[in-house]
Amino acid sequence: MSKTIIFLYTSLPGYMYTCIDNLAQNINKNIILVETSANKNYPIKFKSQNFRIIKYDEFKTILNNNLLLNIKMVFVSGWENTRIRSMVNILYKKGVELVLLSDQPKKGNLRQFIGQFVLANYLKKFSTIVVPGKSGYDLMLYYSVPNERIKTGLYSSHNLIFNEAKIIRDNKDAYPNYFLFDGQYITRKGVPFLIKEYLEYIRISKNPWKLKMVGKGSLEKMIPKKIENHGFIHQSQLKEIYSNAGCLILPSFEDHWPLVMHQATCAGLPLLISPYCGNYH
Repeated sequence: MSKTIIFLYTSLPGYMYTCIDNLAQNINKNIILVETSANKNYPIKFKSQNFRIIKYDEFKTILNNNLLLNIKMVFVSGWENTRIRSMVNILYKKGVELVLLSDQPKKGNLRQFIGQFVLANYLKKFSTIVVPGKSGYDLMLYYSVPNERIKTGLYSSHNLIFNEAKIIRDNKDAYPNYFLFDGQYITRKGVPFLIKEYLEYIRISKNPWKLKMVGKGSLEKMIPKKIENHGFIHQSQLKEIYSNAGCLILPSFEDHWPLVMHQATCAGLPLLISPYCGNYH
């Protein structure tokens, strides 16, 4: 019987669907994604027959009835969801190997100070903790996680798509002349600030670049007609947008690890970003 790998998420981000589906195609393991709430924004057709998605309650029933005994490993996203923490306790008691995935950066605030004590027992249940980079690594050390249990490299972009965008950009006769914002239309991403400053920029500039925005969110209605709003675009369709952009702009006020910086780098784009992005360094 083939071993099973579980991914336990509140709601899997769209780019991770592709990553896990690709993993399922390349290893001889069954992969199950367990979500406590389904992500309806990223419907894709899975290529692998070994990859399936089930609801949290269904998975809990399967475990309680010992119907899924051949679990090799469970990858767990974070610790803020109480249902996920409850499931971790069940799996730990069954002797299942657990791997924590966390993109929380070190902030040194009161909440993280308290977290040293509140999360101590929870973090001990994981054989490995995977973080994106230095800031997450430093947080785990702050939480007294042994150095040998911390691994980096949690996130990556769909390199093939954005490397192809770079090839297209490199072969252009003229340098692309528009700024690109790719992300959620929310205050934390700096959208109101971006709109205000861009309108001032085009007012005082003789030959301003255009600004194109890709994404969705609660602030979409405030985007003026002077800015091109493309709305949500599936990752597989982003090659054209990135290949014609001159610079990625991301003025976030808080951003743990914006994956668009990976994407833009693969596409050969300069980055105009705030220091509040977790991968700024």
